[in-house]
Order: sequence, then C-alpha cells, then structure tokens
Amino acid sequence: MNGYRIATTLLLSTGLAITNCVAATADEVKIDPLRSHASFSVNHLMIAPVTGTVPIVSGTITLAGDGATPVAVNAVLDPRRLSTGDPDRDGDLQGEDWFDTKKFPTWTFKSMAVTPGANATLSILGTITIHGVAQPVTLAASVVPRKGYRAVAHLDRHQFGMRVGRMDSLVGNDVTIDLEIATVK
Repeated sequence: MNGYRIATTLLLSTGLAITNCVAATADEVKIDPLRSHASFSVNHLMIAPVTGTVPIVSGTITLAGDGATPVAVNAVLDPRRLSTGDPDRDGDLQGEDWFDTKKFPTWTFKSMAVTPGANATLSILGTITIHGVAQPVTLAASVVPRKGYRAVAHLDRHQFGMRVGRMDSLVGNDVTIDLEIATVK
C-alpha cells in the first residue's frame, strides 16, 4: 500500500481539481457536485450499450502534503436522479428490480488504499455500496491538470443483487463506470 491509506465514499466517481490545494500538511477539499458525475454503460440485448449518468452529490478528498496526491476520498451519488435519456427506462432502473431507490436512495464509495503510479496515475482500492450491497472495487484513476481526476471501474451487477428474472440474460453483467470529479476551489 506504499504508505498511502484512504477513506473514500463513492462515486462513482473520480476527477478532482487540485488547483490552489497545496498545503504543508494534509488538506481536505470538497467535491463540486455541479462539475462531478459518474457515467455508466452496460450492454443491452447484447447489441448496443445503454448509457447514463448519476450525479455525485457530495464528498471530500483529503490530499497529501504535496497538494496533489489523494490519501482519502469520500463520495455520495444519487441514483434517484440518474438519467439515460429515456424517462421510462430511468423509472425502471430506479425500481425494485434494479436500484430500488426508494429503499436505497444513495450509492457510496469509501476507499481503503491509494497507490500512486507513473504519469499521474493512481490505483484506488475501496468499497462501493449500491442497492444496499457493499463490494470491493479498484478505480484506475488519473490526475487531469487544472480539471481534477478521472477514474474507471468495472462492476458485475449480479454482485449487487440486480437480476431481472427470465429477461436477465438480455442485459450484460459488466457495467463500466467512468467518473469525473472536480473540487470546490
């Protein structure tokens, strides 16, 4: 873990602006919900992907003394406001078979470790909770100068209890999540 520990609540997300965040000690910045979101993609009918967005509504990032390296990330997403561009599909996804947003109105991510890599990349190990089920996930993240962070994760929807009976095989299992996170300056 290279000495880096992180406490993160998802995001489904990760793109963070780090401008003006340099400090001698760890510094906590807030995620900007107006400029942050998670996008998702999953195959439908094994032909074309269904894509959508889920807003990141709150969160914090604790930066190391260098002002650039995250050591803790917390994020909360609101699946009640997800959008695929099709209101009927959005309603289905928010229903009991999928995200059950009445019972589970938020998704969270909490990181456990951050490992810096080459060329401003990061590997963020954490726990994502969707549909009331917590699962480990690794985000492949990168620093985007003056904009924040980007991250990608792959999830198996079945691990979160999302199955839709006999029609289940028409929807892919692998869900790709792309995160864009900016911070409040």
